[in-house]
Amino acid sequence: MKLKNGIYYETFGNKQNTHIVLIHPAAVDSKIWKNLAQSLSEQYFIVIYDLRYHGNSIHDTDYKNDEHVNDLYSLVFHLNLQNPIICGFSMGGIIAQKYSEIYSPNLVILIGSPTYSILPNFNFIRYLSKLLINNLILFFWPGSLKYLINALFKSFNDELKKYILKIAIKNGKYSFLKDVELIIDFNGANISNKTRVVCVIGEFDDKRVFKHAIFMQDKKKSEIITIKNAYHVPHIENENLFKNKFKEIIGKYA
Repeated sequence: MKLKNGIYYETFGNKQNTHIVLIHPAAVDSKIWKNLAQSLSEQYFIVIYDLRYHGNSIHDTDYKNDEHVNDLYSLVFHLNLQNPIICGFSMGGIIAQKYSEIYSPNLVILIGSPTYSILPNFNFIRYLSKLLINNLILFFWPGSLKYLINALFKSFNDELKKYILKIAIKNGKYSFLKDVELIIDFNGANISNKTRVVCVIGEFDDKRVFKHAIFMQDKKKSEIITIKNAYHVPHIENENLFKNKFKEIIGKYA
């Protein structure tokens, strides 16, 4: 199904249950959530969607990253979601934070997500870094993409990595460059104290991911949940433990 603005979405479960929106990370699309959405659909009403310029959603010739927040609001409004739990994975967590800054949901779950820019907070250095990264991505495409997928999805088998690479290449270079821009330019979000934040991290994820979670813990008194035997994609790498922890979080804070 699609919204009028061209955003593709799917729903799972009974709408009478707790509403949850899952936001996918950079490079891929909402299919990365599908198994989890189906397995949780007996207890919750799950919404997954393709971000702008990803998967089956509209592929604009140009767009501003703030439109991701507008798209999420349009989805929530269109489906008449009541106090939805917003769950963002990696880059999807940035969108969840930016959305929360404006709309103050009761609960936000961040999975391996940056909570501030991954680069130093100096505009000139950030500009040069972004320029260098963009040129490296373009010059070595799709090898640059393959390198990042191998780093982020190191526990996945080769077949699954190839599948993710195929989706990312289909989305295109422009889509990936906009994803990188969003991650680099993110300066954190001024999330209301009304919103409870929970950070979920794979046990073996990059140290910087833990630093971001600790930053959010200091800033928002957020809870940090660690998923054992997982890297950056805990809902796939240790699905059963992730589901149990996910349900505990919702039971505790929703």
